Amino acid sequence: MKKLITLIILILVILISGCQQGGTFNSSSTTKTLTTVTIPARPVVVERTIEITNSGFSPNSITVNGGELVLLTLESIEGDHSFTLYDFGINLPMPAGRKETVQFTATVIGTFEFYCRNHPSMRGTLIVNQP
Repeated sequence: MKKLITLIILILVILISGCQQGGTFNSSSTTKTLTTVTIPARPVVVERTIEITNSGFSPNSITVNGGELVLLTLESIEGDHSFTLYDFGINLPMPAGRKETVQFTATVIGTFEFYCRNHPSMRGTLIVNQP
């Protein structure tokens, strides 16, 4: 009985500590400290295109400034892929021949990974610099 109570207490401590709010979060098993930016009334719009092939993402690194509205055109040239940019809520299936444009505002400074769920070795980087 004593072991059961100890186990329940341990589980509660883990659950409570996992629910606390703070300035960090765990994504892709990497803890990040977030720095947010103030969004201007009329943000700068930047357009980028990423081609997706069986060889990977091209380009595999994109750099923008914090506060910019990013229009990202994705084009799957060959193979069935996906485009996931978890930190900005983007998760799209990208079968061969599909072309999609997504938009998001770069509200957080840092380096963020995008990847293909179907091919875990296909990875790229979004870099958001201070404005």
